[in-house]
Amino acid sequence: ARLAAPFARAIAQQNDAPVPMSGVGTMTKNGGKPGSPKQGGLPVMMAAAGDFMGKADGPRVAFIEDDGWDTHANEAAIVTRKLAELDAGLKAFHEAVGAMWQRTVLVVATEFGRTAHVNGTGGTDHGTGGSMFLAGGALRGGRVAGNWPGIGSRELYQSRDVHATTDFRSVFKGVLSTHLGVPESLLESRVFPGSATAKPMENLVVSTRLAV
Repeated sequence: ARLAAPFARAIAQQNDAPVPMSGVGTMTKNGGKPGSPKQGGLPVMMAAAGDFMGKADGPRVAFIEDDGWDTHANEAAIVTRKLAELDAGLKAFHEAVGAMWQRTVLVVATEFGRTAHVNGTGGTDHGTGGSMFLAGGALRGGRVAGNWPGIGSRELYQSRDVHATTDFRSVFKGVLSTHLGVPESLLESRVFPGSATAKPMENLVVSTRLAV
């Protein structure tokens, strides 16, 4: 109960906490129209997660969901706001987790990509390929991993989507196996059933294996 208290407070505050401007110009309200900073809880939740995980007896794995990225219209304004929220959230986590940052791998992922072409309402529709961001002191960072397929007309999948060249399960497997020591057999049978062909991505993290 003591360790869960920060999350209970964060959940109660998540609809009331202002999002820092983070030097990103004019922000947007709900719906993506230019206006004042959106009231949102991602930085609050990320700070709570960092505080939670930074404790000696805290958890080794945490998950936070953030919605509002399904940008079928007015994408430029919405993405500007959402990236500012994400930036503030990552900063909040980094500051809250403290020294444990050096033993942390943070993954930002989405369940589907967006089309490469803008639709008729200034947004993008559901697509195939996407991107994942990794951060943390335990990460072998400073680079782009995987193969960039390009976004030229002849390089798109079905003339509309970015090709998915890396299985997202390979990225998670690379982190889980190297960083947390989860056996590959368990990753294939229980974590990602039927994923034998998606091998763990190598050299993602340094040897700072944590016990779970």
